[in-house]
Amino acid sequence: MNRLYSKILTLSAPTIFGLIIQAMYQVLNAYFVGFLGVSELATVNLTYPLTFVLIALGQSIGIGTAAITSRSIGRNDLAHAHVAASSGLMLGILAGGAYLGVMFWKFDLVARVMGTVPGTEACFYRYGRLILVAFLLVLANTIFGFIARSQGGTLFSMVTLIIAFALNALFDPIFIFWLDLGIRGAACATLLAQIPAVGAYIWYFSSNKSRIHPTIRAVNRRVSVTIMSIGIPTFMAFTINVLAVILVNRQAAVFGAEAVAGVGIALRLYTVSTLPVMGLANGVQSLIGACVVDTDPARIKDLLSALLKIGTGYGALASLLFLIFSRPLAALFSTEAAVTTILSGSLAIYMGFFAMVPVQLITMIFEQSKGNVGLAMYVSFARQGIYLIPLLLVLPGHVGIKGIAASQLLSDLTAGLSCVLILWRQVFAATDATPEAAFRS
Repeated sequence: MNRLYSKILTLSAPTIFGLIIQAMYQVLNAYFVGFLGVSELATVNLTYPLTFVLIALGQSIGIGTAAITSRSIGRNDLAHAHVAASSGLMLGILAGGAYLGVMFWKFDLVARVMGTVPGTEACFYRYGRLILVAFLLVLANTIFGFIARSQGGTLFSMVTLIIAFALNALFDPIFIFWLDLGIRGAACATLLAQIPAVGAYIWYFSSNKSRIHPTIRAVNRRVSVTIMSIGIPTFMAFTINVLAVILVNRQAAVFGAEAVAGVGIALRLYTVSTLPVMGLANGVQSLIGACVVDTDPARIKDLLSALLKIGTGYGALASLLFLIFSRPLAALFSTEAAVTTILSGSLAIYMGFFAMVPVQLITMIFEQSKGNVGLAMYVSFARQGIYLIPLLLVLPGHVGIKGIAASQLLSDLTAGLSCVLILWRQVFAATDATPEAAFRS
């Protein structure tokens, strides 16, 4: 059993690390921007869904690309690995570029949809466009990282991520305060921190340290379609999160810029807290798939039990820590009493049933591995779509600003309980006499 836990953590660590670092760019910006004022802090929160779409594209295309390149390398077909890597990179650049084009073309409309309030419009324009350009480079580096890890370049990928993040942390105070660029300086810092990472990956894939050498000539349309089909479930899960965040910001905007700032940071910390579990589940998808292919109920029970113990243990610990330290955490991001009160109160509510979130993410990966599209789609949409969005439309109007965080609390509980029932029926209630029950819909 100890070997199983070790294998799970080994497989998941790179994905967990990558997801956390990407999300922490915005948390880092929010920390430094918080010293500028409420409007600037609210602006960082309003742009978060826009950058999260680029993270979603990077993760979904990266997962699809890495799946093909790793299989190709496994059968010693380096030519096809070149094609897959080239196609994935081009797909990411084109998709990200098209997204930025639409955003820039309709930026006035985007500002309104995001829920800008008086005092945040000017900041949104100064920060929004530049941070989107920065996250286009984050997207490229994400796909580069997946390709590097698919051929065993995990250490290089992790070091590159750390250097880019460290540069961002170094540049933020320089550009925001020393050069007096304000909120625009935060976006400049993120953009400039990504450029050395892009350069490092270009060097890596051009050198003999890499077995894969992407080129424009190797791009293949059919392989690009395959990459997209593999990454669609991941992209849809991220997209639902984006829509939920937009709705949260719009509901918070009713209560003013302080509410947008406070609720936005609480949601950001909640979202970052989900990423280790998302990385845990995505990292072991191949292991779950192997168990499903072998139709071995004992192995799948052991694996899911281990995943659930790790996930719910982490979730319970995160809930406890955020409950205890909600006020000190709030003080890190703002000195405004109204903002810190909303932030700490919202964070404590958000994390109430956080231990249920790992159950949902693990269930989703299990159903995807089985090819059970219907249940996988349900689980993907349940927490942030089926339950959260209706609650967000109702509760804030009846109980005020606390209704925003309470909507997530109830959504986590309801979706989590439904996933407990799914896993119990399919796996843990199955007997040795009916092993196939673990693999039925």
